[in-house]
Amino acid sequence: MKKTIVMLSALLLTCFVHTAAMELPDFKVGHNSYFILRAEDGSLTDEVRLHGHYDNDMIPPHTYCGGEKVTDEVKYEGKTYKVVEFGPFWDCYYKSRVHRLIFGKNMRKVDLPAGYADSGFYLTDGFEVSEENKYLKAIDGILYTADGKTLLKCHPSLNSSNYGSSPKSIVIPDDVETIGPYAFSNCSYITIDHLPKSLKKIKAEAFYDSDILPEELVIPEGVREIDRNAFCSTKIRTLTLPSTLERFGFIGSMKCFETIVCLAPTPPALIDENGYTWSLWWADVFPDVVLMVPPESVELYRQHPDWGALFKNIRAYDPTGIASLTNDNATDGKTYRLDGTPALSTQSGIYIRDGRKVVVK
Repeated sequence: MKKTIVMLSALLLTCFVHTAAMELPDFKVGHNSYFILRAEDGSLTDEVRLHGHYDNDMIPPHTYCGGEKVTDEVKYEGKTYKVVEFGPFWDCYYKSRVHRLIFGKNMRKVDLPAGYADSGFYLTDGFEVSEENKYLKAIDGILYTADGKTLLKCHPSLNSSNYGSSPKSIVIPDDVETIGPYAFSNCSYITIDHLPKSLKKIKAEAFYDSDILPEELVIPEGVREIDRNAFCSTKIRTLTLPSTLERFGFIGSMKCFETIVCLAPTPPALIDENGYTWSLWWADVFPDVVLMVPPESVELYRQHPDWGALFKNIRAYDPTGIASLTNDNATDGKTYRLDGTPALSTQSGIYIRDGRKVVVK
């Protein structure tokens, strides 16, 4: 009994401390609350973050209470503040009216939930940004940095089957170098056939729990970093990693993965953006995933403390022949391409089945 009382007291104290430490808004206009941003020296600026209400029991927390056109400035006690940050928001109080979000010239940061399926934002017309804005821009309703080098957010209407009868195919512009965190998370109502050749980084959970990528995905040469769970819980079966890859954050679920081809001659660091390495218990999640690497690097990967521990089936990748089809897979009844990777679907061409070449017409 005493132990229970002590535990409850500790829990209540923790809740009290958390509540006391919770950031409270500087002022409120209508249902929305605002936080005044501070300069590096700690002084208050004339810029604010629009964050939602705090004292209305009828409206859930983290709810946006505004229209399609997000206010660019707000006045409080005779002073005008620039609205430069939006959110984080998880719901929209007027969601039946908001089909798009229109940002003015001051907005530079937009924080919407990673999984739109759980939110009230269904922006059928996506994002729109003022031409005067120097920080952001929108292309086909998708939000990018003004220089076009970072894709920030796919708009929520593309995450719901309620809008239209067939998925919409989109093309990521060729000048995109970074796909931001959660950019396509929980997305299921679009398709992306390939990633741009300009790509260098794929941030955390960029495609988490989405069905928008092909089953056979080739990461373009030039990509150096892939952060944690970027392709977790997708329908990818064969993932080809480029020779330029330097760091690969962990994948929490490989429910569909059959083959990973890593073309990097030196095993990339299995470290996420926070410096955490892959835990060895992840090996139990995908013990049957085949890892294919350059022939001269097979032993490097097998002897590597992380790669070798995680992948028990490491083979040589040979795009010009069938050297990788060793005895352990030559008679398994599956169909392989000439480079040794499993053929998930077959078109006209030459394949390997049970150690023999077969022609599919």
